[in-house]
Amino acid sequence: MNRILVLGANGALGRHIVRQAISAGFAVSVLVRKEVNERAFDASSVTLHYGDLAQMSTEALAKLFLEYQVVVNAAGYVGEGQQFVDLVDRTVGGLEKIGEASRPVSSAS
Repeated sequence: MNRILVLGANGALGRHIVRQAISAGFAVSVLVRKEVNERAFDASSVTLHYGDLAQMSTEALAKLFLEYQVVVNAAGYVGEGQQFVDLVDRTVGGLEKIGEASRPVSSAS
């Protein structure tokens, strides 16, 4: 079974992606900030990882990404300007730290 990690899983798009991935039979994990309401996700269907994407190092992200075949980035809001650019840059930086042969398929919002 393919393992998928969803970034920004607590947002409107992220929640939709999580539901679709579960329905498609993926082993779904999410990266959420600790203050998220854990009841927002069915613990029997989703593995929770805690961290703030805006604060995590690219090394920490790379280590996490290595566990997955697919990474979907639904984090951030383009209207936030530079903050959004920084989130995408951090995500791409984490993927780039992984050797190409081990790199998961990725999707940006």
